[in-house]
Amino acid sequence: STSDLSKVSSLSSPFAYCESLEEVNLPNNIGSSHLLTTVASVFSNCYSIKSIDFSKIDLSAVTNINTICTTCYSLEEFIPPTTEPVGASATNTATGLFQYCITLKELDLSWYDCSAWNYSTVQYSDIFGYSINIQELVPMTNISKTFTISAPNLSHDSLVALFNNLATVGRTKLNNYYM
Repeated sequence: STSDLSKVSSLSSPFAYCESLEEVNLPNNIGSSHLLTTVASVFSNCYSIKSIDFSKIDLSAVTNINTICTTCYSLEEFIPPTTEPVGASATNTATGLFQYCITLKELDLSWYDCSAWNYSTVQYSDIFGYSINIQELVPMTNISKTFTISAPNLSHDSLVALFNNLATVGRTKLNNYYM
């Protein structure tokens, strides 16, 4: 928690495959110099971690974010970033951010802006795929094209919020919606 990570440009795999990791107290200054552009596989395959706090990370300059918590089987709580929505200038994938987080029941994705997604690829899918116990979802903002979802236990309110959050730019259509 006392490390100076204010000037890092990439936060890639610092804890990936720490299978027994149960807790991390991140420093308050990650990305505070606005140089952080890549966040990938931060906690991927941390099977034992129960809570992850991203509120201390400044994601305002991030252009590439993916698989941040993939396969965190014990994850029960994700505290989202508090910076402005990330992703509006994203140039890369958002695949599997919370994929296989099988104990996660609530997820706030309002911090993720989908407006700049390049939909010519399929790399914006399964953001929380196979996280079968998610019941409450605060969806991403500016969903404007196609996406896939595989979360069979979403509540009625979460589904309504997801549909209501579809962008109204041009002719929006929702394809490949799997429940």
